[in-house]
Amino acid sequence: MLFVQMENERKTALSEVQAIPSFEVINRQSLMIIGLTEKYKFVILDTMSLFRQFPELGKLQSKYAHEHIAYIKAMFDYSVGSGNMIAEQEEGQYERLAKLVWMTLFHWPVQEFITPSEQAWELEVRKAMWDMFKPYLTDKGRENFERALLK
Repeated sequence: MLFVQMENERKTALSEVQAIPSFEVINRQSLMIIGLTEKYKFVILDTMSLFRQFPELGKLQSKYAHEHIAYIKAMFDYSVGSGNMIAEQEEGQYERLAKLVWMTLFHWPVQEFITPSEQAWELEVRKAMWDMFKPYLTDKGRENFERALLK
């Protein structure tokens, strides 16, 4: 099934970051995810229709979405533990942020379809992801971020 193939490719792309989710690795992984989103955008653009027609796909997508959000949240937890991000200021804050990052990375084609940009959407989605993340960086995190993305 094509949907399972898409998710397996995403899992493979994300497997590297589980070891040490540095900014370099997160950036590299986001590029791979954006590439997969582009490759399978025809699925993403018709998600609701597909899920109405095939409810089992909807259940599968829900499972995958929860896994991806938990994965992003784990990266935030690691970043807090390593001193790159501040601790949550309110319970559930990073869970909500993880959902926003997931929505941005995986559903940008819908936004781009509705409100096309003159910029390359791949660059725009990465900027949007980092814009959500940057306000929570510590001084150390900002230094590591700048160093990682300027390489």
